[in-house]
Amino acid sequence: SSDLHDDLDIEFGSWKIQQGRGPKVHYGLISIENSLKTSDFKRLRIGVDGREPGTQMSGGDYVLAQFTKDELAELQTRIFRSLESELF
Repeated sequence: SSDLHDDLDIEFGSWKIQQGRGPKVHYGLISIENSLKTSDFKRLRIGVDGREPGTQMSGGDYVLAQFTKDELAELQTRIFRSLESELF
């Protein structure tokens, strides 16, 4: 089983692949782990943190905000590259 998800702990556009490990708090993943009754699955963690240093916006507000058109295009490119290079 595999999962691709956003990760606010990783810089925008970067990625990590890990087995059984993810961000400290990610409510979507907590829900998936509870449903599967395991946290042992492969995760492609795509970084979405593009906040400017000193930004006062909370992480929760940030991840629920809309991406710009340029950010969406960049994320799409990065996701495809990560999938191709890592054989996720």
